[in-house]
Amino acid sequence: MIITPEEVLVHRLSIRVDDQYYVGETPYVLAVIKNAQFNYPFYLLALNRDSMQVYQVENNQVREVELPEEAPTTIEKALGEEITGGGNFNYSAQGGPNSGGEGVAYHGFSAKDEEVEIDHVNYYQAVDAFFKNDFSNEEHLPMYLFALPENQTLFKKVAKTNFFKADPSISSSPASLSLKEIQTCTQKLIAELTQKEVEEYGKLLDRKFIDQLVDIVPAAKEGRIANLFVATSNLADGFGEDPDTEYDRRQVLNTLAIDVLENGGEVSILEQKDAPGEKSLTAILRY
Repeated sequence: MIITPEEVLVHRLSIRVDDQYYVGETPYVLAVIKNAQFNYPFYLLALNRDSMQVYQVENNQVREVELPEEAPTTIEKALGEEITGGGNFNYSAQGGPNSGGEGVAYHGFSAKDEEVEIDHVNYYQAVDAFFKNDFSNEEHLPMYLFALPENQTLFKKVAKTNFFKADPSISSSPASLSLKEIQTCTQKLIAELTQKEVEEYGKLLDRKFIDQLVDIVPAAKEGRIANLFVATSNLADGFGEDPDTEYDRRQVLNTLAIDVLENGGEVSILEQKDAPGEKSLTAILRY
């Protein structure tokens, strides 16, 4: 909660923070920054051979998106009388929610199988057309795929929606999963996104950087810092054995972060293992 003489602002966190308060001319932003770190808002397309659903992931929480009535949530709705295979796929779903689900068991290949495959392609084209032309995505969030590998391969071939991202993805069946199970699956995707971002941070050490507080403070005020990385090792859990010293340290780091942000830089609060070079404090310089 940020309280000013005029208003009270509430920022909801998904991370644990100490019980603490600060009084000053600027808000305490370190917790807000850490909460936003590796918090990827995105859509998740749960795609089966003959049905689909969309979920929105934000602040590490998953919610089902209510789609309009005309959305192609099933192959019957999408293709109607154009279903060449009669709407009945010639395969058997095998296994429960945690086994990969939609196992395909074809028995030979016939004209019927060919018709089913045509329906499969046509359905995915209809799904893609819906997202490309009719789906409201005002925030321009990316959309990742949750589907069996064979279904992913086909959808990626036909997809033309500009906010659809082929990688990373969840390579298993979303069929019959509960919202809680889907949320568990999304953690693997978020972990992949996190790992990619951490790897990109590490590459920044190829540029000019400084890692001593005495040098970083004036550089932040002068607007010379492009990226500031603060490891959580700088923040004693529970304020440690000397709360007054810890309070002062956090105020210094908070002011430092605000100086960087006000001059157009970026600030990240990372676990030590994720910080570039595993350094406790690093500033990547603009010049």
